This record gives sequence, structure tokens and C-alpha cells, in this order.
Amino acid sequence: MIGPTNVNGEPTQVITIDPVDGVMTVVIPYSATDNAGMTSTPTGIANVPFGTVGISGTVFNDVNGFK
Repeated sequence: MIGPTNVNGEPTQVITIDPVDGVMTVVIPYSATDNAGMTSTPTGIANVPFGTVGISGTVFNDVNGFK
């Protein structure tokens, strides 16, 4: 997939990732295009790791938030 970018190379559409439960790494391929319109080869790869987050403790229903 090639996403549209502005003149600065910034994406003009929202990029979303919906990882499944558990630990995984999302691989995002990319390339660079210079001012002459020449595109780099080979493309680069950005590996974005996602892990699990553990939450523990006591949750209080403090409706005022101050007391």
C-alpha cells in the first residue's frame, strides 16, 4: 500500500494499526523519494513492537475525584 503524502513527505491520511491480543511486531515498509523524483531502492522497513500491559491494584469509585 502506498499512502499519499504532502510535499514534506508527511502522510495526509490517518494510519491505524489494530494489533491482536498478545505480543506482536508490525512491519511497515517505506521508501524515500528525492526532489528529482527518484525513489530509493530497496525500501526500508520499520518494525514497531507491541506488547501487553499488566494492570493491577484496587480501583475506587470516587465520584468526586478529590476525597
